[in-house]
Amino acid sequence: FLNKSRSMFSILVLPLVIQMVLLATIVGALSFYAGRSAVEEFLDQRMRDLVDGAEQNIRAQVDKSDLLARALSTGAQSYSVGFSNPAATENLLFQLTAITPFVNFIYVGAANGDFIGVDRLPDRTVVHIKNQDTAGKKLVYNSRQAGERGEIIPGMSKPYDTLARPWYKLAAEKKAPVWTSVYLSSSKNILEVTKAVPVLDDKGRLQGVIGSDLPLSQISDYLREHVISENGIAFVMETSGALIASSAKKADHSNGEQGQQLLRATESTEPLIRLTAQHLQDKLPDVGRRKNFRFMNGDRTIEVSAKGMDAEQGLNWITVVAAPRSDFMTNIVGNTW
Repeated sequence: FLNKSRSMFSILVLPLVIQMVLLATIVGALSFYAGRSAVEEFLDQRMRDLVDGAEQNIRAQVDKSDLLARALSTGAQSYSVGFSNPAATENLLFQLTAITPFVNFIYVGAANGDFIGVDRLPDRTVVHIKNQDTAGKKLVYNSRQAGERGEIIPGMSKPYDTLARPWYKLAAEKKAPVWTSVYLSSSKNILEVTKAVPVLDDKGRLQGVIGSDLPLSQISDYLREHVISENGIAFVMETSGALIASSAKKADHSNGEQGQQLLRATESTEPLIRLTAQHLQDKLPDVGRRKNFRFMNGDRTIEVSAKGMDAEQGLNWITVVAAPRSDFMTNIVGNTW
């Protein structure tokens, strides 16, 4: 009886168990690989969409600053204001800031060194004034409307050389609309770029320069609002390797004695930015082009999509999205088990 039982077990039960285990393994493996293939295709498209969305928003902010500076230039010329009438220029600045909530600070630097700017802060509007009566200083006043100035704000008022500022010098040299490289704001000690538009008279002589600022923190704020994935990150860097902005919670820039300073992306305190930038150095996309690639970080696969921003006149920026593949594979692994 025992011999027959063992024989029956070996002939029927054991092969059946082995077949069931093999079948379950094969079905599970096929399910996993089919799911992974679908996820990879989805992930590739998702990464493209994320980097395109980030790039389009940044480009929109760039275009708005561009539009505002050009509108001010057109308004000054159309109404024959030029920069010879400070009151009319100030009134035009107030009108433009009132209808353009997307840009906070617009200003005019005249060829004689005078300066007029209207800055919309979160809790108030201030006017920046420098002329022959301010003894070389740019004074900042609280103001509700054009020509109506309140008290001077001591912390923001300081010596100022209009003609030496990066935005003025670059536009005066090029005599064409141009974006500056990143520089330190004189009044807020923050990093920003400026769209500078020169205004020329009929003979091509420079009357002054119009500026519209784009703080780098504004770009970081947008990136933080749009979740990439649980452990993913988005950042913007120059082709030179400098880190412009990111969705990281930590600061994107170092604080030195002179104020904020740019970091290289490969020196970021955020590990994923640092690693991605290191792998991106020999894979920089051309302007308007996108590159998708992946690299290994320990036992994790990191998916990356990078796109060269199609912006003219000086912004050599690259928008990058990076995320661990495991962020997108959790459901597939769970379904397989």
